[in-house]
Amino acid sequence: MKNRMILRTLAASLAQATDLRGRVEVRHPYTKMIYPRGGIAVHLAAPGRPQTPLRRVFSGPDGMYYLPGVPPGNYVLVVNNSQFPLSVRPLPVQDIQPIQVPS
Repeated sequence: MKNRMILRTLAASLAQATDLRGRVEVRHPYTKMIYPRGGIAVHLAAPGRPQTPLRRVFSGPDGMYYLPGVPPGNYVLVVNNSQFPLSVRPLPVQDIQPIQVPS
């Protein structure tokens, strides 16, 4: 009976987990055009603890990064030592606005 309750709780929390996706960009200093930026570390942290990553990924060549299976709640997204508050909703996928980093 206890195992069923644990499995049910685990299944419910996984069903509410959200896949986050976002993009890191850079603005060219002369042309002012915006380009994707790959190889940038992106991590998710608890509010008040931005130096302790809960999950860490790198942006791909297209600037995109993905954080799968994040439970709903409030977090801080840290990109190049800049912090962005993030509220994760119980959705299948949540898009994060593009983040520009210095060139």
